[in-house]
Amino acid sequence: TEQIQCDFERVPGYLIQAELNQDHLHIVQKEADYAENTAKFGGVRLVNRAPIQNFDTGVAVEFPNQGQFHPLKYLLALANAFNRYGGLIFTGEVVTEAKGGASPFVKTSNGATIQCQDIVIATCNPLFAGFK
Repeated sequence: TEQIQCDFERVPGYLIQAELNQDHLHIVQKEADYAENTAKFGGVRLVNRAPIQNFDTGVAVEFPNQGQFHPLKYLLALANAFNRYGGLIFTGEVVTEAKGGASPFVKTSNGATIQCQDIVIATCNPLFAGFK
């Protein structure tokens, strides 16, 4: 293991709707139900608002025991280790399709198809991302 020094700590995380409208509660409830029904998330609950001062988040989904770290410290060390072990990093592309399995690949918005051994989907909210 790399033992990356990145100020890691456990904190609660919150999923909020960017726009408070009539669909807000329905969308947040759908996310909470989905998270609660997967084995990946335990203790998920709806809260009246996320604890952000001077900003009304409306109803939010609380995910306990989430990881928080300094992203630049982590990414720099991770990219260096990845390259050291022979990995390739592609940036500046929008992935339009990703498929795992025996022959994984990703397609990009410029029409390129990249075949690979493994795919890492790194996003803050992958629940409905549509990747297979």
